[in-house]
Amino acid sequence: MAPRRVDALLQMAEEDLAGAKSLLVVSTRLARYHAQQSAEKAAKALLEHRGLNPGREHRFESLADMLPQGDEWRDRIHSLDSLSPAATSHRYPTAEGRIMPPPGRELVEGEIATVATFVQDVRSSVRKPSG
Repeated sequence: MAPRRVDALLQMAEEDLAGAKSLLVVSTRLARYHAQQSAEKAAKALLEHRGLNPGREHRFESLADMLPQGDEWRDRIHSLDSLSPAATSHRYPTAEGRIMPPPGRELVEGEIATVATFVQDVRSSVRKPSG
């Protein structure tokens, strides 16, 4: 575990979360991307705190599967998988040049709230003394 990297990931997760909230008035697509980035960085902070190397993976299903069965965080990270497409497919046009429709505001507001709680809970978890 690299505590400094874990702290840096959580700091960046909080910055992405603030960005998501700010961008909601401009673009739900951009807001959702930053919500996804926030959750991804928090999940990676948790994994690194546990001594795991998440690498460049951004799909929450794959990140969750790095944890052992029965781990309290496994299902929670899996539940964020609906955000995974925000990292790629909603950020670029299709090969034909189509832009995917933006996600609805209510959906993104709910995801931002979920991610905010997730980031806070991860921060609390990594601050607990181990042992």
